[in-house]
Amino acid sequence: MHRWIGNAEVMRHLTWGTESLSETGTYLASLIARQRLHPRKEYFLAVETSVDSVVIGDAGFTWISPGTVEIGYFLEPDQWGKGLGLEAARLIIDLATDLGAVTIAATCFKDNWRSERVMQACGMTRQPHPDPNVLKYALSTPGNTGSRKRLTPLP
Repeated sequence: MHRWIGNAEVMRHLTWGTESLSETGTYLASLIARQRLHPRKEYFLAVETSVDSVVIGDAGFTWISPGTVEIGYFLEPDQWGKGLGLEAARLIIDLATDLGAVTIAATCFKDNWRSERVMQACGMTRQPHPDPNVLKYALSTPGNTGSRKRLTPLP
C-alpha cells in the first residue's frame, strides 16, 4: 500500500497521503477498523493484476449521504494508462449500486486528466464545484432495481 499512497507522483493528485511506512501502517489500521463499523460507511478493496495477483492499488467508495457515494481509485504510476483505473472504477460503481447507491460522485484536481477521463468513460457528467481547481463528476443510477445496465458483466 505504501507503494501508491506514499508515492509523491500519486499523491500530487490528492490532498492527503503518507510519507513514511509507519504512517502508512497507521492509515491501513484505521481503514481496517472503519471497515468493521456498523453501519459500514466505507468499502475500499485491493486492486490486483489478473496475471499474478500482485496488489497495485486500491479502489472503493464512501457513503456521503443516504443514496450517495463518492468513489476513489489509486494505482501505482507504472499501472497508469492500461485501463485498470477504469476497470476498477466500473466495478466499484457496480458494487455501490448493488448496495443501494443512486448517485455516484467523484472528484479530482483539474490537472488530473487521467482521472477525469475515467469518470467520463464511466458515464459521469461534470457538476459544479466551489473550488475552481477541483473537478466534480456524478452519475445517477436507478439503484439496484435490476433496470440498470451494469458497467461490468456478472460472472
